[in-house]
Amino acid sequence: MSYSRSIMPMLTPGEYEKKLRALFSADKAGAARRLAANFLKNYRGNFQARYCYAVSLSEGTAGLSKAQVDRNRKRTVMLLKKLINERHRITLEQSLGLENEYYWFSNQPEKQYKLGRRMLRRHGITRAHYSCGVGAAMMALKEARRGNLTAVRVWFDRAQASWKQYHREFSERLGSVIFEAIAWGANGDFRMMEKKLRRCCVLAKLPARNHSILWARREVRLALTPIPRA
Repeated sequence: MSYSRSIMPMLTPGEYEKKLRALFSADKAGAARRLAANFLKNYRGNFQARYCYAVSLSEGTAGLSKAQVDRNRKRTVMLLKKLINERHRITLEQSLGLENEYYWFSNQPEKQYKLGRRMLRRHGITRAHYSCGVGAAMMALKEARRGNLTAVRVWFDRAQASWKQYHREFSERLGSVIFEAIAWGANGDFRMMEKKLRRCCVLAKLPARNHSILWARREVRLALTPIPRA
């Protein structure tokens, strides 16, 4: 008698992406990295497989050393840059996502904000409000570090306007609300920041001391702590 081994069917690219979105939303970075590596292994030349793998390397840092985080981020930026050079092959929506992640991981928040504005103005892509919201929140944080309160307020207002527009069409999620929280914190309103962080925990079913929540709170605290003079 012969026996045939049952082989689990390989996921389609769409199924991989759906599962990865769920893992990222639940802040399960380790599982996302493993799944993204499997996606790339099975679809080596696929744009989305390459993109998801690049992002997964740096999307979450829990459990990684600073050296690992820095190494992963450099590799992410390099891989995304390669994809940007091939963006003539992809849709505008894909290009938006690609450039958004490149500016995020290469720490260029003003360019991230301008990317969103450009995509809204030229192409009317409403999802671009996300790029505006993240970029503006991080610019508010950057100006808070510099002690430029006027600039903080300008960027805070831009962040709030962007998130208001974004949430008119798209549901709240960890990735959007956490940057709302950061904008509130950069503007000095810690009560609203904590309210938004609690909302993040509810949305993603996270404990209060989750890595992403602690990161957001730490970034705001560092930005608002005066640097002692020598």
